[in-house]
Amino acid sequence: MVKLFLVELKKLKRSGMLWICLGGCSILPIVAVLIRPVRIGEHWLDFTIESIWPAILFLWPCIFGLFGSYLFNRERIENTYKNLLIIPVNRVKLSLAKLLVLFSGIQVFCLYSYLLGLPAALFKVTINLDEFVYGLGITISVGCLVFAAMLPVVCIAVLSKKSYVIAIAISIIYAFVSFMSIWSDVFSSFVPLVTTIRILNSPQLQVGSTYPLSVSCFVFVVISITSILGIIWASKKQEA
Repeated sequence: MVKLFLVELKKLKRSGMLWICLGGCSILPIVAVLIRPVRIGEHWLDFTIESIWPAILFLWPCIFGLFGSYLFNRERIENTYKNLLIIPVNRVKLSLAKLLVLFSGIQVFCLYSYLLGLPAALFKVTINLDEFVYGLGITISVGCLVFAAMLPVVCIAVLSKKSYVIAIAISIIYAFVSFMSIWSDVFSSFVPLVTTIRILNSPQLQVGSTYPLSVSCFVFVVISITSILGIIWASKKQEA
């Protein structure tokens, strides 16, 4: 599976999707640095947390949904899937390799967004090494959670077979539903992206919930595992 992972990385390097995603992930950090008002005495950690939750709810679902759809549907859209299966490639291993690339890509995009906020430390906030390292840990953790939260969208992308349109539409709807769920104590307990916000525990965005966080985390895990199984099943059953 390591070879499949490396092959998927090489294919990704030759595409423009990587640059599209990096460009999309640049939007909020640049806005935060250039437009966000200065708050005297604000610390780097507060700046990071305040900047990251809008990305989780609004921007990243659309970018990562498109990225996941591209990874799983590229061969079908370019009509190279039959050629791929001429070589004895295990479809389950191929799907797992793509999921690993998706996870790695999301981590890279999240870290890129985090580092892109560093110019704010020169002009707007105070920063020290401990806060930077702690913020880095938060970003990596959020990247893991967002990856898991986006698995249902990726599953739908695999089932849609030959189009980015459905995955993009579902990503936008998913982001909208997640945002609206913040204002519902019931729905906020079951939507993975909102659970990510609750785990982040941002002081700027307090989310109420009918059920404790442990219940939300359990539902989160069940949805993620079900999505992975759905991706594997769909990859095994689909014809070229």
